[in-house]
Amino acid sequence: AYLPEVVTGKPIELGGSLGRETATADGVTICIRQAARHLKLDLGGATAAVQGFGNVGSYTAKNLYEDGSKITALSDETGSYVCADGIDIPKVIEHTKRNRLLRGVEKEIDGLTVIEDPRAILGLDVDILVPAALENQITEENVNEISPKVRIVAEGANGPTTTEADAVLRERDVVVIPDFLANAGGVTCSYFEQVQSNMNYYWGKDEVLGKLDSKMTTAYSAVSELVRKRKLYMRDAAYVIAISHVARACRDRIPEVSYRRASSARDFDCWPCPSSVCSRCATERRPEAPPDSRKRRTSWRRSPHSARPTSNVDATPFLLTLLRGGINRCRAIGVV
Repeated sequence: AYLPEVVTGKPIELGGSLGRETATADGVTICIRQAARHLKLDLGGATAAVQGFGNVGSYTAKNLYEDGSKITALSDETGSYVCADGIDIPKVIEHTKRNRLLRGVEKEIDGLTVIEDPRAILGLDVDILVPAALENQITEENVNEISPKVRIVAEGANGPTTTEADAVLRERDVVVIPDFLANAGGVTCSYFEQVQSNMNYYWGKDEVLGKLDSKMTTAYSAVSELVRKRKLYMRDAAYVIAISHVARACRDRIPEVSYRRASSARDFDCWPCPSSVCSRCATERRPEAPPDSRKRRTSWRRSPHSARPTSNVDATPFLLTLLRGGINRCRAIGVV
C-alpha cells in the first residue's frame, strides 16, 4: 500500500510539505519575536549571536537579519566569527552553500574576527543568544561568562543548557525559551505534512507558514500567560502545560475499569507492564476484576495487575512513567 503519511520530511515531489526546510528556524524566530514583544525589545535595533550554522542556525540568523537585528557573531565547529558592526548573513549563507562550513568566510566579508573556540560566542555582549548547535553548550562552568546584557536565550538546539546552568539563568531573570517550545516548529510542520498527505491535498508555502505562525504564537502565549499568572520560570511553565495535556489525554482515553483509588504514585509506576507479573508487582496483591469487567473484558486484560487511573483518579502520578523528568521538575516547584 502507498502510505505517504507515515513518513515526514519527504521531498516535495514525494508528498513533502512546502516550508518544512525552514520550519524549525521559523518556529525559533516566532518565539523570539513574541519574547521581544513582551520585553518591549525592538528587534530592529537588537543584537544577536547564533551558535551553530546548520539548518536551524542559518535560517534563524537569516530571519533575524531580515527583521532588522544586527547579527554580530556566528559560530560552527571551526570557531566563532565576530563583527561588532554586524554580519552580512546572505553572503555567509552563500559561502556555506559552497563550502558547507564557515571556515574561510572571513576572507569574503571585511571586519570578521575569528576565534578558534566555538563556545566563545556565548560570552559576547548581545541582546539575543541562540544556541543552535549541540547539547550541553551552556554549562555550570561557562554560564557566568554569558553577558549581563543578554535578555533572551532561544534554545534552537536540543538540550543546549544543563540543569545547573539553567538555575543560574533563572536567578538572573533571563528569558530562556526552552528547546521543546522554541524548536517545535519542525515537528509541527511535520504534522502539517502528515495532514496534507492524508488529504492528498497540499497547501502553498504561505499557508503552511501562516498555520505555523498561528500554532507557535498560541503555544508561546499559553506558556507566557502561565508564567505571568503563576510566577513560574518559562521552562517550568512549559513543562506544566505539556504534562497537563498528557494527563488529560490519559484520563480521557482510559476506560473506567478501576474500582479503587490509587493511594500513591507507586500504584502507577509499573503500568502498563509488558508481563503479567513484574518484579515490582510480584509482592503486591493482584486486584480482583470489578463486577462489570465482563462488559469491558478487552480493556481489563490490557491492565493485568495494576489498577488504571480513571476520571475520578488524579492522573498526575501516572505520568511518572511517561514524563519522569518533567513531573519531577513540577514537583520541585510545587505545581503537583
